[in-house]
Amino acid sequence: MPQETAQTNLEEVVESTESLEIADVQDKQESAQAEINDEMFTDGNDADKSSGQSKEENAKFAKERREREKLQKANKDKEAEAQRKRELEEVRFNAIKETLGGVNPYTKTKIEDRYDMDEYLMMKEMESKGLDPLQDYASYLKQKQRNESIDAEKKAKEQSQKDWIKNDKEQFFEQYPDVDFAALSKDEMFRMFAAGKIGNIPMASIYGDYLTIKANIEKEAKKVASRMMANRESSPGALSEQSVPREKYTLDKVKKMTQKEILKDYDQIVKDLKG
Repeated sequence: MPQETAQTNLEEVVESTESLEIADVQDKQESAQAEINDEMFTDGNDADKSSGQSKEENAKFAKERREREKLQKANKDKEAEAQRKRELEEVRFNAIKETLGGVNPYTKTKIEDRYDMDEYLMMKEMESKGLDPLQDYASYLKQKQRNESIDAEKKAKEQSQKDWIKNDKEQFFEQYPDVDFAALSKDEMFRMFAAGKIGNIPMASIYGDYLTIKANIEKEAKKVASRMMANRESSPGALSEQSVPREKYTLDKVKKMTQKEILKDYDQIVKDLKG
């Protein structure tokens, strides 16, 4: 097992590498603030350099330029972050290895690469949890790999769902650019029709089917209304039946109705739900 002195030195090494990471975050914050300051002063200069263009054109070109610069900076920052991470890992690896004298204190074997280092760090983690780094290593490693696989699968599934929803939204507005989606989401009839479909079926398909069914229902409703009107005109006694107070339709009640029942009194259902 590692000696107390080595343990103390090791903790100091870990703290020093964490300090490097904190300093890295502070550098990013300062860089971000500098970018904001630069943008505040560059926006006003675009119009002076493009005096032959309209304000709208100046604003458009300035926006496109900022977007290009933002994308370029994001790529550079990503590359710099990856390089910084590699450097930090190398510093940490060398510092821990030097502190331990290049030997895993649990297995008494040399630490030559990151695989050896990962083995040592896992054994140290096991010891902190009250496990035996040697006897429990195989079962602990298996469970750790199992958990990581489950987490990775879960994250991949969540990301896949996010990507699907994003693409579905883009495709919907490409096909129906004039639809007020906020108003559509409040449409009780649409919500009832789309229940259980959103997230599983493309929204454009759901909406297209909804428009088709709605048009058919309205068409049938007009036919039913015309027949009812003809019946009322031919049967005076039917008018007295309408004087009985009618109970308003609710969303719960409509859900329990058959399509034929909905068609029969479609206009009144829509009025009651909107009211």
